[in-house]
Amino acid sequence: MRLGKLLTTGCLSQLLMVTVVVSFLSVGCGGSETASGSASTTTGSVTLSWQAPSTNEDGSPLTGLVGYRVYYSEISGIYTNSELTDTSTTYRIVGLGNESTVYISVTAVTVIDGIESESFFSNEVSVYIPVV
Repeated sequence: MRLGKLLTTGCLSQLLMVTVVVSFLSVGCGGSETASGSASTTTGSVTLSWQAPSTNEDGSPLTGLVGYRVYYSEISGIYTNSELTDTSTTYRIVGLGNESTVYISVTAVTVIDGIESESFFSNEVSVYIPVV
C-alpha cells in the first residue's frame, strides 16, 4: 500500500510519501491485573514490528522522522486507540481483551520546520487474542 498525507499550510503543500509495512512478532496472553483488590481481569498483548522507511516514495531521503503512531481497535479500518512511539520499529500493545480480534495499522510521523506530518496508514494487520 502506498502511504502519504497531503499537508497544506497556507500556500505550501507537502506530500509525505513513505511506506510502512507491519508484521507481527508475537501474540501473548497472561498476566493479571487486579482492580481495587477484588475483580481480576486477564489481558492479552501484541508485539509488532515494521521496517523503518528511509526514503519518500519519490526517492528523496526521508527527513525529520520523530516516531510512529500505532492505531488499533476491534473494528477494521476504524481505529479507536492510538499511541505515539519513538523511532523504534518494535512496539507492544498491552491491555487487549481476550477472545477478541484486534486490527492494527501504523503511520510514520515527521516534524519539519516545526510542522508535524503523518503518512497514510500502513497495511492493516489483524490478530486474534485467545483465552488464557
